[in-house]
Amino acid sequence: MRFRPINKKAVTKYAFILTISIFFYTCSSNNSFKPDISAIELDLEIQRFEKALFSIDTTQYVQEFEQLKKDFPDFMEAYVEQVMGFGALTNNAYQNLLLKFITNKDIQQLYDSTLHHFPDIKEAEQELNTAFRYFKHYFPNQPIPKVVSHISAFGPAAITYDKNLLGINLDMYLGKDFPFYYSANLPKYMVRRFEPEFLASNSMKAYAKALFEQNQKPNRLIDQMIYEGKLLYFLDMVLPDTPDSLKIGFSQEEINWCQQEEVMIWGFLIENELLYNSKQKEIIPYIEEAPKSKGMAEGSPGRAAVWMGWQIVKAYKKNHPDATFEDIMALNDGQKFLKKARYKPARR
Repeated sequence: MRFRPINKKAVTKYAFILTISIFFYTCSSNNSFKPDISAIELDLEIQRFEKALFSIDTTQYVQEFEQLKKDFPDFMEAYVEQVMGFGALTNNAYQNLLLKFITNKDIQQLYDSTLHHFPDIKEAEQELNTAFRYFKHYFPNQPIPKVVSHISAFGPAAITYDKNLLGINLDMYLGKDFPFYYSANLPKYMVRRFEPEFLASNSMKAYAKALFEQNQKPNRLIDQMIYEGKLLYFLDMVLPDTPDSLKIGFSQEEINWCQQEEVMIWGFLIENELLYNSKQKEIIPYIEEAPKSKGMAEGSPGRAAVWMGWQIVKAYKKNHPDATFEDIMALNDGQKFLKKARYKPARR
Protein backbone atom coordinates (compact mmCIF):
# COMPACT_ATOMS: atom_id res chain seq x y z
CA MET A 1 0.00 0.00 0.00
CA ARG A 2 1.04 3.57 -0.59
CA PHE A 3 0.26 6.80 1.14
CA ARG A 4 -1.41 9.59 -0.76
CA PRO A 5 -1.35 13.24 0.46
CA ILE A 6 -4.14 15.61 -0.40
CA ASN A 7 -2.00 17.93 -2.45
CA LYS A 8 -0.31 15.33 -4.65
CA LYS A 9 -1.40 13.22 -7.57
CA ALA A 10 -2.42 9.67 -6.84
CA VAL A 11 0.51 7.27 -7.05
CA THR A 12 -1.10 3.91 -6.43
CA LYS A 13 -2.66 1.90 -9.21
CA TYR A 14 -5.79 0.09 -8.19
CA ALA A 15 -9.12 -0.38 -9.90
CA PHE A 16 -12.13 1.34 -8.49
CA ILE A 17 -15.22 -0.31 -9.93
CA LEU A 18 -18.57 1.26 -9.32
CA THR A 19 -21.33 -1.30 -9.08
CA ILE A 20 -24.21 1.05 -8.65
CA SER A 21 -26.74 2.53 -11.01
CA ILE A 22 -28.06 5.40 -8.89
CA PHE A 23 -29.01 8.69 -10.43
CA PHE A 24 -26.52 11.40 -9.53
CA TYR A 25 -28.52 14.40 -8.35
CA THR A 26 -27.33 17.91 -7.71
CA CYS A 27 -26.88 18.12 -3.94
CA SER A 28 -25.23 21.49 -3.45
CA SER A 29 -25.93 23.70 -0.49
CA ASN A 30 -28.10 25.77 -2.85
CA ASN A 31 -30.32 22.79 -3.73
CA SER A 32 -33.11 21.61 -1.46
CA PHE A 33 -32.84 17.98 -2.59
CA LYS A 34 -31.24 15.56 -0.18
CA PRO A 35 -31.63 11.78 -0.22
CA ASP A 36 -33.14 10.12 2.83
CA ILE A 37 -30.33 8.53 4.85
CA SER A 38 -32.34 7.86 8.01
CA ALA A 39 -32.13 4.09 7.50
CA ILE A 40 -28.34 4.11 7.06
CA GLU A 41 -26.62 3.38 10.34
CA LEU A 42 -22.98 4.25 10.91
CA ASP A 43 -20.92 4.77 14.05
CA LEU A 44 -17.71 6.34 12.83
CA GLU A 45 -15.04 6.98 15.45
CA ILE A 46 -11.89 9.04 14.96
CA GLN A 47 -8.91 7.33 16.57
CA ARG A 48 -6.58 9.88 18.17
CA PHE A 49 -3.08 8.83 17.24
CA GLU A 50 -1.57 12.09 18.50
CA LYS A 51 -2.75 11.38 22.03
CA ALA A 52 -1.24 7.91 21.97
CA LEU A 53 2.03 9.18 20.50
CA PHE A 54 2.59 12.07 22.90
CA SER A 55 1.61 10.09 25.99
CA ILE A 56 4.30 7.40 25.62
CA ASP A 57 6.98 6.81 28.23
CA THR A 58 9.97 8.35 26.46
CA THR A 59 12.39 6.43 28.66
CA GLN A 60 11.00 3.28 27.07
CA TYR A 61 10.47 4.69 23.59
CA VAL A 62 11.61 1.60 21.67
CA GLN A 63 9.00 -0.60 23.32
CA GLU A 64 6.41 2.17 23.14
CA PHE A 65 6.88 2.65 19.41
CA GLU A 66 6.53 -1.08 18.90
CA GLN A 67 3.22 -0.94 20.73
CA LEU A 68 2.06 1.93 18.52
CA LYS A 69 2.83 -0.21 15.49
CA LYS A 70 0.45 -2.82 16.87
CA ASP A 71 -2.23 -0.33 17.84
CA PHE A 72 -2.05 1.66 14.58
CA PRO A 73 -0.52 -0.83 12.09
CA ASP A 74 -1.31 0.93 8.81
CA PHE A 75 -1.26 4.50 10.04
CA MET A 76 2.04 4.17 11.92
CA GLU A 77 3.70 3.23 8.64
CA ALA A 78 2.12 6.11 6.73
CA TYR A 79 2.90 8.59 9.49
CA VAL A 80 6.56 7.66 9.90
CA GLU A 81 7.44 7.11 6.26
CA GLN A 82 5.36 9.61 4.34
CA VAL A 83 3.91 12.26 6.65
CA MET A 84 7.10 12.78 8.66
CA GLY A 85 9.64 11.43 6.16
CA PHE A 86 11.60 9.55 8.81
CA GLY A 87 12.49 6.59 6.61
CA ALA A 88 11.22 3.03 6.49
CA LEU A 89 9.35 1.72 9.51
CA THR A 90 11.41 -1.46 9.19
CA ASN A 91 14.58 0.59 9.81
CA ASN A 92 14.98 1.44 13.48
CA ALA A 93 16.66 4.73 12.56
CA TYR A 94 13.20 6.34 12.55
CA GLN A 95 12.93 5.88 16.31
CA ASN A 96 15.44 8.57 17.25
CA LEU A 97 13.91 11.01 14.79
CA LEU A 98 10.40 10.44 16.08
CA LEU A 99 11.61 10.74 19.67
CA LYS A 100 13.25 14.09 18.89
CA PHE A 101 10.02 15.26 17.29
CA ILE A 102 7.76 14.48 20.25
CA THR A 103 10.23 15.83 22.83
CA ASN A 104 10.88 19.10 21.00
CA LYS A 105 9.54 21.98 23.12
CA ASP A 106 7.90 23.77 20.18
CA ILE A 107 6.21 20.58 19.03
CA GLN A 108 5.03 19.85 22.56
CA GLN A 109 3.52 23.33 22.67
CA LEU A 110 1.83 22.65 19.34
CA TYR A 111 0.43 19.42 20.74
CA ASP A 112 -0.83 21.20 23.86
CA SER A 113 -2.51 23.80 21.64
CA THR A 114 -4.12 21.02 19.63
CA LEU A 115 -5.51 19.44 22.79
CA HIS A 116 -6.80 22.83 23.88
CA HIS A 117 -8.64 23.33 20.60
CA PHE A 118 -9.75 19.69 20.35
CA PRO A 119 -10.27 18.34 23.89
CA ASP A 120 -12.67 15.97 22.17
CA ILE A 121 -13.47 15.48 18.52
CA LYS A 122 -17.19 14.73 18.68
CA GLU A 123 -18.23 17.53 16.31
CA ALA A 124 -15.86 16.31 13.59
CA GLU A 125 -17.06 12.75 14.15
CA GLN A 126 -20.67 13.83 13.72
CA GLU A 127 -19.92 15.73 10.50
CA LEU A 128 -17.95 12.86 9.01
CA ASN A 129 -20.53 10.36 10.22
CA THR A 130 -23.20 12.21 8.27
CA ALA A 131 -20.96 12.62 5.22
CA PHE A 132 -20.17 8.92 5.08
CA ARG A 133 -23.83 8.02 5.49
CA TYR A 134 -24.51 10.02 2.33
CA PHE A 135 -21.50 8.30 0.78
CA LYS A 136 -22.97 4.93 1.73
CA HIS A 137 -26.25 5.94 0.07
CA TYR A 138 -24.52 6.59 -3.25
CA PHE A 139 -21.85 3.90 -2.98
CA PRO A 140 -23.34 1.06 -0.91
CA ASN A 141 -20.65 -1.45 -1.88
CA GLN A 142 -17.69 0.70 -0.91
CA PRO A 143 -16.02 0.33 2.50
CA ILE A 144 -15.93 3.11 5.07
CA PRO A 145 -12.31 3.95 5.93
CA LYS A 146 -10.80 4.05 9.38
CA VAL A 147 -10.28 7.66 10.42
CA VAL A 148 -7.23 8.66 12.47
CA SER A 149 -6.19 12.09 13.74
CA HIS A 150 -2.59 13.24 14.19
CA ILE A 151 -0.32 16.28 14.19
CA SER A 152 2.69 16.77 11.94
CA ALA A 153 3.76 20.41 12.32
CA PHE A 154 1.71 21.71 9.39
CA GLY A 155 1.78 18.80 6.95
CA PRO A 156 -1.14 17.98 4.61
CA ALA A 157 -4.53 18.75 6.15
CA ALA A 158 -5.80 15.27 5.24
CA ILE A 159 -4.23 12.12 3.84
CA THR A 160 -5.42 8.76 2.61
CA TYR A 161 -3.73 5.38 2.71
CA ASP A 162 -5.18 3.56 -0.26
CA LYS A 163 -8.94 3.86 0.31
CA ASN A 164 -9.06 2.13 3.68
CA LEU A 165 -7.59 4.81 5.92
CA LEU A 166 -8.18 8.54 6.25
CA GLY A 167 -5.80 10.67 8.32
CA ILE A 168 -6.70 14.13 9.63
CA ASN A 169 -3.96 16.58 10.61
CA LEU A 170 -5.48 18.52 13.51
CA ASP A 171 -2.72 21.13 13.63
CA MET A 172 -4.11 22.53 10.40
CA TYR A 173 -7.40 23.47 12.06
CA LEU A 174 -6.33 25.61 15.03
CA GLY A 175 -7.89 28.85 13.77
CA LYS A 176 -6.66 31.63 11.52
CA ASP A 177 -5.28 33.58 14.49
CA PHE A 178 -3.08 30.76 15.77
CA PRO A 179 0.40 32.38 16.10
CA PHE A 180 2.41 29.35 15.01
CA TYR A 181 1.04 29.68 11.48
CA TYR A 182 2.55 33.12 11.10
CA SER A 183 5.85 32.20 12.70
CA ALA A 184 6.03 29.39 10.13
CA ASN A 185 5.49 32.01 7.36
CA LEU A 186 2.39 30.32 5.99
CA PRO A 187 0.53 32.55 3.48
CA LYS A 188 -2.36 34.55 4.93
CA TYR A 189 -4.70 33.61 2.08
CA MET A 190 -4.24 29.96 3.09
CA VAL A 191 -4.22 30.50 6.88
CA ARG A 192 -7.76 31.91 6.84
CA ARG A 193 -8.91 28.39 5.91
CA PHE A 194 -7.20 26.73 8.88
CA GLU A 195 -10.49 26.68 10.77
CA PRO A 196 -12.32 23.60 12.14
CA GLU A 197 -15.27 24.10 9.79
CA PHE A 198 -13.05 23.11 6.86
CA LEU A 199 -12.17 19.73 8.38
CA ALA A 200 -15.04 17.70 6.92
CA SER A 201 -14.78 19.07 3.37
CA ASN A 202 -10.98 18.70 3.29
CA SER A 203 -11.24 15.14 4.58
CA MET A 204 -13.93 14.06 2.15
CA LYS A 205 -12.07 15.63 -0.77
CA ALA A 206 -8.92 13.73 0.20
CA TYR A 207 -10.95 10.53 0.27
CA ALA A 208 -12.50 11.33 -3.11
CA LYS A 209 -9.03 11.71 -4.60
CA ALA A 210 -8.16 8.24 -3.35
CA LEU A 211 -11.23 6.76 -5.01
CA PHE A 212 -11.23 8.68 -8.27
CA GLU A 213 -7.76 9.04 -9.73
CA GLN A 214 -6.92 11.51 -12.45
CA ASN A 215 -5.27 9.61 -15.27
CA GLN A 216 -6.03 11.58 -18.40
CA LYS A 217 -3.00 12.51 -20.53
CA PRO A 218 -2.06 14.96 -21.90
CA ASN A 219 -3.13 16.87 -18.82
CA ARG A 220 -4.52 20.08 -20.28
CA LEU A 221 -6.09 22.81 -18.22
CA ILE A 222 -9.57 21.71 -19.27
CA ASP A 223 -8.82 18.16 -18.06
CA GLN A 224 -7.71 19.41 -14.67
CA MET A 225 -10.62 21.82 -14.41
CA ILE A 226 -13.12 19.03 -15.05
CA TYR A 227 -11.39 16.63 -12.65
CA GLU A 228 -11.38 19.19 -9.84
CA GLY A 229 -14.99 20.03 -10.68
CA LYS A 230 -15.97 16.38 -10.28
CA LEU A 231 -14.33 16.29 -6.84
CA LEU A 232 -16.29 19.35 -5.80
CA TYR A 233 -19.49 17.82 -7.13
CA PHE A 234 -18.71 14.76 -5.03
CA LEU A 235 -18.67 17.11 -2.04
CA ASP A 236 -22.08 18.39 -3.14
CA MET A 237 -23.29 14.79 -2.83
CA VAL A 238 -21.87 13.94 0.57
CA LEU A 239 -22.00 17.38 2.19
CA PRO A 240 -25.32 18.80 0.93
CA ASP A 241 -25.68 21.23 3.86
CA THR A 242 -22.14 22.60 3.65
CA PRO A 243 -21.69 26.07 2.09
CA ASP A 244 -19.90 26.14 -1.25
CA SER A 245 -17.28 28.42 0.28
CA LEU A 246 -16.12 25.62 2.58
CA LYS A 247 -16.00 23.09 -0.23
CA ILE A 248 -13.78 25.11 -2.55
CA GLY A 249 -12.05 27.19 0.10
CA PHE A 250 -13.14 30.59 -1.21
CA SER A 251 -14.50 33.37 0.94
CA GLN A 252 -18.13 34.27 0.28
CA GLU A 253 -16.89 37.47 -1.37
CA GLU A 254 -14.78 35.37 -3.74
CA ILE A 255 -17.74 33.12 -4.50
CA ASN A 256 -19.79 36.21 -5.29
CA TRP A 257 -17.01 37.56 -7.52
CA CYS A 258 -16.87 34.32 -9.51
CA GLN A 259 -20.62 34.30 -9.97
CA GLN A 260 -20.69 37.92 -11.10
CA GLU A 261 -17.67 37.51 -13.38
CA GLU A 262 -18.41 34.07 -14.81
CA VAL A 263 -18.55 35.39 -18.37
CA MET A 264 -15.28 37.24 -17.88
CA ILE A 265 -13.49 34.18 -16.44
CA TRP A 266 -14.62 32.03 -19.35
CA GLY A 267 -13.63 34.65 -21.88
CA PHE A 268 -10.23 35.10 -20.25
CA LEU A 269 -9.45 31.37 -20.49
CA ILE A 270 -10.49 31.25 -24.13
CA GLU A 271 -8.82 34.49 -25.26
CA ASN A 272 -5.54 33.52 -23.63
CA GLU A 273 -5.70 30.04 -25.20
CA LEU A 274 -5.47 28.35 -21.83
CA LEU A 275 -8.23 25.74 -22.00
CA TYR A 276 -6.30 23.24 -24.12
CA ASN A 277 -2.87 24.29 -22.94
CA SER A 278 -0.87 21.43 -21.38
CA LYS A 279 2.18 23.46 -20.35
CA GLN A 280 2.08 23.10 -16.59
CA LYS A 281 4.00 26.31 -15.84
CA GLU A 282 1.41 28.30 -17.75
CA ILE A 283 -1.72 26.68 -16.35
CA ILE A 284 -0.72 26.04 -12.71
CA PRO A 285 -1.53 29.67 -11.71
CA TYR A 286 -5.20 28.94 -12.40
CA ILE A 287 -5.60 25.59 -10.59
CA GLU A 288 -3.10 25.67 -7.73
CA GLU A 289 -3.15 27.66 -4.49
CA ALA A 290 -2.53 31.37 -5.06
CA PRO A 291 -3.78 34.69 -3.65
CA LYS A 292 -5.40 35.49 -7.02
CA SER A 293 -5.70 34.13 -10.54
CA LYS A 294 -2.88 35.49 -12.68
CA GLY A 295 -3.96 38.20 -15.11
CA MET A 296 -7.57 38.32 -13.98
CA ALA A 297 -9.29 41.40 -12.58
CA GLU A 298 -8.95 42.58 -9.01
CA GLY A 299 -10.95 40.43 -6.61
CA SER A 300 -10.34 37.16 -8.40
CA PRO A 301 -9.48 34.23 -6.15
CA GLY A 302 -6.71 31.77 -6.90
CA ARG A 303 -8.01 28.61 -8.58
CA ALA A 304 -10.75 30.46 -10.43
CA ALA A 305 -10.48 27.84 -13.19
CA VAL A 306 -11.36 25.15 -10.64
CA TRP A 307 -14.55 27.00 -9.78
CA MET A 308 -15.28 27.14 -13.51
CA GLY A 309 -14.74 23.38 -13.79
CA TRP A 310 -17.31 22.89 -11.04
CA GLN A 311 -19.88 24.86 -13.05
CA ILE A 312 -19.18 22.76 -16.14
CA VAL A 313 -19.80 19.54 -14.21
CA LYS A 314 -23.06 20.98 -12.88
CA ALA A 315 -24.05 21.89 -16.44
CA TYR A 316 -23.29 18.34 -17.59
CA LYS A 317 -25.59 16.87 -14.95
CA LYS A 318 -28.31 19.40 -15.73
CA ASN A 319 -28.21 18.44 -19.41
CA HIS A 320 -27.83 14.71 -18.69
CA PRO A 321 -30.12 14.14 -15.69
CA ASP A 322 -30.07 10.35 -16.09
CA ALA A 323 -26.27 10.13 -16.04
CA THR A 324 -24.89 8.05 -13.21
CA PHE A 325 -21.81 9.04 -11.29
CA GLU A 326 -20.05 6.19 -13.09
CA ASP A 327 -20.90 7.89 -16.41
CA ILE A 328 -19.55 11.22 -15.22
CA MET A 329 -16.30 9.81 -13.86
CA ALA A 330 -15.73 7.59 -16.91
CA LEU A 331 -15.57 10.56 -19.29
CA ASN A 332 -11.96 11.63 -18.67
CA ASP A 333 -11.37 13.71 -21.78
CA GLY A 334 -12.05 17.29 -20.71
CA GLN A 335 -12.70 18.52 -24.23
CA LYS A 336 -15.34 15.84 -24.87
CA PHE A 337 -16.86 16.44 -21.44
CA LEU A 338 -17.13 20.17 -22.14
CA LYS A 339 -18.85 19.54 -25.46
CA LYS A 340 -21.39 17.17 -23.92
CA ALA A 341 -21.96 19.49 -20.97
CA ARG A 342 -23.17 22.23 -23.34
CA TYR A 343 -21.93 24.73 -20.79
CA LYS A 344 -22.72 28.39 -21.23
CA PRO A 345 -21.44 30.95 -18.70
CA ALA A 346 -24.26 32.57 -16.80
CA ARG A 347 -24.84 36.30 -17.26
CA ARG A 348 -25.85 37.86 -13.96
